[in-house]
Amino acid sequence: MKKLKTFIDDEEVAVEIDKKQITMDGHVLKILKSDRLGTLVELDGKEIMVDDIVELPEEGIFRIEINGYTLDVKVVDPISEALASGAGTSGEIFSPMSGTISSINVEVGQEINEGGVLVVISAMKMENQITSPVDGVVRDIKVLNDEQVPSGKLLVIVEPKE
Repeated sequence: MKKLKTFIDDEEVAVEIDKKQITMDGHVLKILKSDRLGTLVELDGKEIMVDDIVELPEEGIFRIEINGYTLDVKVVDPISEALASGAGTSGEIFSPMSGTISSINVEVGQEINEGGVLVVISAMKMENQITSPVDGVVRDIKVLNDEQVPSGKLLVIVEPKE
């Protein structure tokens, strides 16, 4: 089972995906069939014809039209969100996920630009680059190569430039 979160009309909703069934905020949705007339779904045991589903990549949403009502759905990738929130502007960079340190790309005393790769964490067979949130100097490295790290572990301290 995959657990995500999404925003529906700007309201955060927990989502669980299990095979061909999606549970959102306690409501169970199953896609039954799709053809040129629309998509037939079952919502909480009741069949509903969805008029249209349109992806709007520039806005990062799917727009669903049901019986004249428009619903905007934005699915949030938890890894990307965690990577984006793993660092602030303080220069303390924390692990956004559990994983293994597969490489350390900096040394203590090295200057680093905002967006420069500090370490790479392998998680779920994916390599995730952890970048510096600020221009500065690496003051401390709190991890070792091949170390298993939990989410929230302090990885690197970068002293921001003034």
